[in-house]
Amino acid sequence: MKKVAVALVILLTLVSLCGCKYRFDYEELVKNVQEIEIIEYNSETEEEKLLTTIAGSVQKELLLDLSELDYSYFYGPPARPDGRCIKLIYTNDSFEIISWYGTTEKGLINCNQISFEEMLQKYYSD
Repeated sequence: MKKVAVALVILLTLVSLCGCKYRFDYEELVKNVQEIEIIEYNSETEEEKLLTTIAGSVQKELLLDLSELDYSYFYGPPARPDGRCIKLIYTNDSFEIISWYGTTEKGLINCNQISFEEMLQKYYSD
């Protein structure tokens, strides 16, 4: 019986850790982001191809959409965003590449892939 209780506590702890939510803070993004690019990113070679640059009021709209996506933390190997991504360039000249599956700064977080891709299509389509 004691083993079952210990196993249950461990299981509940793991489930609660994997369910942590994350949202980008809109106010912080508006204050700290100077440029937004939509890129095609290859995580293996770290090569990126610029698809478009987002500017003006559209930039704030994209940041708002990004801040409304629900990301979840997961534990495992480091995240490697890949494919069509958002690149946020901050006022201190650092940057972050964000996909539906992780970021270069926040690690292994993910959101609904369809929601992320629909958001990107609002701002860029082939």
